[in-house]
Amino acid sequence: MVKASAALTGRTSVPDLVVAGILGIGISLSLSALMLVSKMQHVGALPVPLGVAFAAHLFGPATLAKSALLPVGLLLHLGYVSTATVIAAVMFRRRLGAVAAFGTALGLWVLAGVSVVPYVGWGLFGFGLGVGAGVNLLAIHLLYGAFLWAGLWVAFRRPAASPVSGRSPVAGSPVGVSR
Repeated sequence: MVKASAALTGRTSVPDLVVAGILGIGISLSLSALMLVSKMQHVGALPVPLGVAFAAHLFGPATLAKSALLPVGLLLHLGYVSTATVIAAVMFRRRLGAVAAFGTALGLWVLAGVSVVPYVGWGLFGFGLGVGAGVNLLAIHLLYGAFLWAGLWVAFRRPAASPVSGRSPVAGSPVGVSR
């Protein structure tokens, strides 16, 4: 958990940013693993993970060897998810609710659905591949929202009140009151 005094103030500290970056990397790797397993098990409706398709279109087959597509796609996904998580953590770390986390996830789904997904040739929101692909992309983003919500709660939750005094163990301030 992040140092409690930083969690109670309105300022974002360097340790908060480091924790948010680590959280983003963890979420990205977890989602990447889930997507790869679903692809190997033929569960998902996407032909390849979106990061891999984006790398193929961005760099082209002449520039990037086919064997490098998966690692480059995973690195792109890692960068995208980590950046989005750091931004969300800076904006919402004091509001740990589901609305903030799932709102961020749906915002990223819309952003990807109207920019990256059509760029790789899958149509708006992936519906060019069929309804299943669009639903698959939405499900992945909703998983991101769930992971973000849990991660923000674990990383930035406030300390519990002392049962004797009703005050937080940090600097003797009442729970829920920021200075």
